[in-house]
Amino acid sequence: DTILSAVNNSHLPISFVMSSERAQYYKPDPRIFGLSLQELQIEASECVYIGNSVSDMVGAERAAIPGIYLNRDRKALPEELSHIPIVADIQELRQYLRNKKYCLL
Repeated sequence: DTILSAVNNSHLPISFVMSSERAQYYKPDPRIFGLSLQELQIEASECVYIGNSVSDMVGAERAAIPGIYLNRDRKALPEELSHIPIVADIQELRQYLRNKKYCLL
């Protein structure tokens, strides 16, 4: 699976990946995030979602999951998402993930 390969190569503490195909929901539908929380048996506040598109961040926000916007293209977030931390690369992302037990991708 290319997603899992990319996660493994990133050396980030990603603990869970839910594909749209597996969930049968597609981002930004918040149900894909809800299924992830159910499978992990955790609350939204116990994890962080890492997304690289504005629509993904909207879905995580609708599911009440804190997010980090991996913004390699330097695209601004809409005003309603301006509270979400923005990182430009994997190195910067590592700083945010030091104290998180669960990270969703």
